[in-house]
Amino acid sequence: MKRTISKHALVIFLILTFLLSWALWLVSGVLNKPIPSETRDYAWLIAQLGVFMPSAMALLISSFTDSRQRGISWTILLLILVPVSLLGVWIASAAPNRILELDTVPAILVGAAALGIVAFFSPLNRHQVELGLEPQETRKRIGWILLSLILLPISFLLAWLLVNASGGNSTVTVFDGNMLKSLWSVALIFAFNLLFGGTLGEEIGWRGFALPRLLERFSPLQASFMLGVVWALWHLPIDIRYGFGLTSAGAVIVRLLWTWPLTIIFTWFYLRSKRCLLVPFMLHTSGNILPDLGFSNYEQAIVVLSVLNAAFATAVGFRLAKSPRDKADVMNEKVTGT
Repeated sequence: MKRTISKHALVIFLILTFLLSWALWLVSGVLNKPIPSETRDYAWLIAQLGVFMPSAMALLISSFTDSRQRGISWTILLLILVPVSLLGVWIASAAPNRILELDTVPAILVGAAALGIVAFFSPLNRHQVELGLEPQETRKRIGWILLSLILLPISFLLAWLLVNASGGNSTVTVFDGNMLKSLWSVALIFAFNLLFGGTLGEEIGWRGFALPRLLERFSPLQASFMLGVVWALWHLPIDIRYGFGLTSAGAVIVRLLWTWPLTIIFTWFYLRSKRCLLVPFMLHTSGNILPDLGFSNYEQAIVVLSVLNAAFATAVGFRLAKSPRDKADVMNEKVTGT
């Protein structure tokens, strides 16, 4: 049985992830609401468990199929995912409508948990074993982590400035007021999104589990296209229900057009950083915080950002397609200590 699961680990991962995520979203009732709810209540918490399925399934399958990964997989499950879920219960009991409405204690715990997760997956942590990592090249990886943190915000800021170049209302509500308060607000929004915005729940599964297995058989560009389809289809129930103001088919197409370039960019950063999982963590979180910062003309800026992402992904894609060494390097990488 173990050999069978190991042989078909990726297929089993995808089936379990899709079934459990979709089932939890359906049971939660969030898909029954006419518009997405911003309230972090118990329905949100159940739906959030669905968001955690990619990472949870990756860790469970890894612990079962590979004794080298068993210890680190259970460490992440028991010391990170379970405590974060319990923190989610606390937050849901208060049911805040906005991230910035969190009470002081849970807000501090959210920040502390996010810092702990960053430290755990950091190249500076010499006692952990990340899924899929080769021996650390610490300085280079830190550089890629910092770049992954600022890439999407700077690209969005450029897009936003282009949209507002002709004048009009140019405001960012999170920066209305005291600078220290604004910085705390941004930090809290970032920390909350790292924990509950999809990053922690997804990236261990998509980039830590699925991508390395795809790269064993396909080039980085091919693997990115495949993972992009998977990543987009995983959102299918949400897209069909809420649809970006489009028909269901249109919403799915928009999701693919948004996800494919991002997946290529994520893959390139991931490989350039020698498979540092904190890099897609930072990319994912820094992109997810943008709608929570209160930019005026946000929708128009996102359209421009999509074009910028597509252009960057095209350039990166050519490099991935012409770099067979990337594929060979990935195939030779093992799960190792730091």
